[in-house]
Amino acid sequence: MAFLIIAGETIPVPPGQPRETRFEVGRRGRAFDGSARSTVRARKGEWQVTTAAMTTAAADTMETALEGTPPLAASGDLTGSINVLVGNIERLSAGIGFVRLNFLVQEA
Repeated sequence: MAFLIIAGETIPVPPGQPRETRFEVGRRGRAFDGSARSTVRARKGEWQVTTAAMTTAAADTMETALEGTPPLAASGDLTGSINVLVGNIERLSAGIGFVRLNFLVQEA
């Protein structure tokens, strides 16, 4: 299985990339009497992904797939089988005719 597949596109991820950040949906606090109170409904992950260098044509195809109707199906060793939201897509220069894509993947 590939490391990361989103919307049917295998994402070329360099070694050591990306790292997962976990966050809670909801919040924790204290009630008036001092007891713990939690409204945490879920724990979700997000990943800041920077791809390996690829041709401009391959980046165009991948960018079109990533901009599809959310949520997108994701699979692979990084995420398992989940639905994700993809945003903040930007292109980084990687030499003449080559680019890298940088984007944020959030568990839906």
